[in-house]
Amino acid sequence: MRATILLLALGGCLLPPVGKPVEEGEIGIPTITEFRLWCDYDRGVWEVRITTDAWSGGATAHLTEDSVYVEKKNIDSVGYAEDGSRDMLEATFSVADDWRDVGGKTTAFRCSDDPSILVVVDDLYGDPADCRVLGPNPGVFSILGVGSCEDAAVREDRALTP
Repeated sequence: MRATILLLALGGCLLPPVGKPVEEGEIGIPTITEFRLWCDYDRGVWEVRITTDAWSGGATAHLTEDSVYVEKKNIDSVGYAEDGSRDMLEATFSVADDWRDVGGKTTAFRCSDDPSILVVVDDLYGDPADCRVLGPNPGVFSILGVGSCEDAAVREDRALTP
């Protein structure tokens, strides 16, 4: 009896999602439709939220103030439309007390810092699809070679969104 219930429960996980199935070639190249990046002084965390108009292959953020020290952060998909028409990506990075503690989900940049930030959204093949460049020195990323918007639509913003 238990084995039957377990098989039924597991079998439900293997069924395809309800709704129109996505056919190969139907998914477009993701374009950023909503973008928000801010630092919460009270909690000591940077947060980024991105919505695209198609499934994405995730996103990457590069942060620097001096072009010598550069942090690379992954921004993962947290929700999507089953028909491939939307993807939502989010990440939260805590401000580290000590730069030696910086890792995947922590950053050395404090809320009072003014880093230049490049955020690149990839398509499902891992190629750059769209991006945002923020901060006082947006041109620094093409010099550093850590990523660029050359293959994506470039939009430069001078201030972080509160």
